Amino acid sequence: METIIQMLSIRPELGVLVVGNADPTEAGDHVEISISRAISVAEYIASRGIDRKRVLVEGAGSTNPVDTSGSKRAVALNRRVEFVVFQLGK
Repeated sequence: METIIQMLSIRPELGVLVVGNADPTEAGDHVEISISRAISVAEYIASRGIDRKRVLVEGAGSTNPVDTSGSKRAVALNRRVEFVVFQLGK
């Protein structure tokens, strides 16, 4: 995440989409959980001096697991955020 923050600091023409993901085993609404996860990361990025308008959030729910084995490691890997960097105004 620090690499993303550094890049945004020196490249004001860029923004980032923070995509939250949930594990299928998490209790509750997976989309809501993933959005909350993405918002937490976006707020942290903003707290480091990046204009919040440059940081978008999206919740993917549990639709894109990276590991479906059900192990503790799989659960941890699926509870994640991903970053998509984009040029502002495009």
